[in-house]
Amino acid sequence: MKKAQLFIVVFLVIAMLLSSCDDDKNIGEGTAVFTETPIVQTDISKYKIIRPDDGDDIEVGAAVMLKDSVFDNISQTMLIGTDWTADGKHDDTVKEILVGQTNYSQTTEVIFELTNKDYSIVISDSKIVITGGSPGATVLAVEYFLANYIDYEDGKAILKSEENYTMKYDYKYEELDISVVSLNVLTASNAQKNQQEEREPRIADFVATYQPYSLGVQECEIFWRMRLDTVLTGYARAQEVTSVTKNYIYYRTDKLKVVDSGVFWLSETPEQSSKGFGSSFYISCCWAIFESLENGSRYVHMNTHLDVNSEEIREKELTVLLPKMEEFINEGYAVVLTGDFNSLENSVIYSTVITAGVQSSRYLTINTTSMGTFNDLKDVTPYEGPIDYCFVNDEINVCKYSIIDKYSGGFMSDHNALYVEMMIYPR
Repeated sequence: MKKAQLFIVVFLVIAMLLSSCDDDKNIGEGTAVFTETPIVQTDISKYKIIRPDDGDDIEVGAAVMLKDSVFDNISQTMLIGTDWTADGKHDDTVKEILVGQTNYSQTTEVIFELTNKDYSIVISDSKIVITGGSPGATVLAVEYFLANYIDYEDGKAILKSEENYTMKYDYKYEELDISVVSLNVLTASNAQKNQQEEREPRIADFVATYQPYSLGVQECEIFWRMRLDTVLTGYARAQEVTSVTKNYIYYRTDKLKVVDSGVFWLSETPEQSSKGFGSSFYISCCWAIFESLENGSRYVHMNTHLDVNSEEIREKELTVLLPKMEEFINEGYAVVLTGDFNSLENSVIYSTVITAGVQSSRYLTINTTSMGTFNDLKDVTPYEGPIDYCFVNDEINVCKYSIIDKYSGGFMSDHNALYVEMMIYPR
């Protein structure tokens, strides 16, 4: 019993530490509804507690905490077992409380929706799932369950509610090291056009080597999009496909998940696929809110390609693009804006963008370069400065800004690739 009590002390301390990091901007709202009297007469002391067979000491301690709390109140000893079975199957009719990240299907369905500090309590006919996105969050889940779900009466531990509960943490303010790439891949509707078949393996090798968390591509016509969907191993596309979309964002599936994403058009009708402001092209901006699978930190990546022919048109396109970016900034997100802006740094386009709450990542680190970004597939760069950019807001600290012109023996495109390493950090 002393060992179990030690577990409880340790994990209560852990829970207090986790809680001390939370404030009003970090804690999400729960969804449980409780009544004054029990709406069911389920005696949970008759359930068996199941923990992960390969769980760490924190998850073991969370299960022990539940067991000892029931014993201390009604002197009933609950059984504790693990999720291991010889055939890997479980009996869905047996009454069990699943604590932590067990291999039961009821748990895995819940875990899919959780990240680091989130936790959930889900109740079904025969199973009670108490789990978090991390072992520490599972401790908080057990504490919440004990405080809010159980009444002790007549020697029984009775459920006060069968409502499910989820605590979602606001991860916009968590630190995270990421890297981002922007590349205009040069339009190609078949393997031969603009040497696509030669450049494709270079781009694939480049991405595989640098492994950016997210990659914004422009001029990604249907053929390009189909090829990148195939050759970018370990990556997925964040946006749905339309016949005229040429900007996409790809992301590492082992590092990120998509919270939300979309495309809007830099035109008079941004919600519809449309040409606007006199442009000959369908000009769009794609975006995605990404969440880290490591710690739940979130950031927004926006990716665009402004009109090539007219600065006046580009100015009007910014009247649609920048308000959307400012919405994300005002919501507290770290925001990355990449793309081909077809404008040098001495242009009205550049000055307009940097007055909207972002800065060029080129100037936010000493580990930088002045190389231009348009090469025209020639060894002599036509432009001294960049026309492609990676803008970031104040939630981001830039660590490295690089321009890569050739890779695996030649040009990847008529534009050079931007590679930026950065850290999302709380203000």
